[in-house]
Amino acid sequence: DISFYMLMFFQFDTFSSFLRHTSIYDVTKITAATTLSLIGILLFISVYNFISNNNIDYSFVKYLISQYFIINFLMISIRLFVEGIYKISISDETSSEKKVLIFGAGSLGVLFHRAVLADPQSEFTIFGFIDDNSKSKGKRLKGIKVYSFENITKKFIEKNNISTIIFA
Repeated sequence: DISFYMLMFFQFDTFSSFLRHTSIYDVTKITAATTLSLIGILLFISVYNFISNNNIDYSFVKYLISQYFIINFLMISIRLFVEGIYKISISDETSSEKKVLIFGAGSLGVLFHRAVLADPQSEFTIFGFIDDNSKSKGKRLKGIKVYSFENITKKFIEKNNISTIIFA
C-alpha cells in the first residue's frame, strides 16, 4: 500500500513549499493524496477479490482507515513542526529584515506578498496591508491584517518599526 501513497504524494506535489509556508492548500493536497491512495488500495483489493473469487475478510479496512488518519496527522504535523523550526532558525539571520506595509490589498498586493514568500533571500517581512475598501478593513488577507488608511499614523509606523510602504 505504500506505493499508492508515494504515487499520490508525487502526483499531488505534496513536498513543494515545505519550508517556506504551509497553507490550507498544502493541507488539502495532503488530504487529497491520502484519500485517493485509500480509494485506490480499496479498489485494487476489491478487483483482486472479484477476479480471484476469494472471500477476503474485510476487517482490515479498519486498519486502512486508521492508517489514513495517522498518515494525514503525521504529514501535516511534521510540515508544521519543520516550518516552525525553520522559521526559528532563520529568525536570527533575518533580524535585519525590513517590516513592510503593502498599500493595496488587491491582486497586485497579493502578487507582491507571494513574491516575498517565494524569495528565501528577501529582506522584507510583510507586516500588513493598507486598503481603503471598507469591506476589507480589519480583516485578514493571506493571514496578514488589513489596516485602514486612517490608522496608519507616524506613531503607528514607529511603534511597529515599519521601514517601508510599498504601493501595489
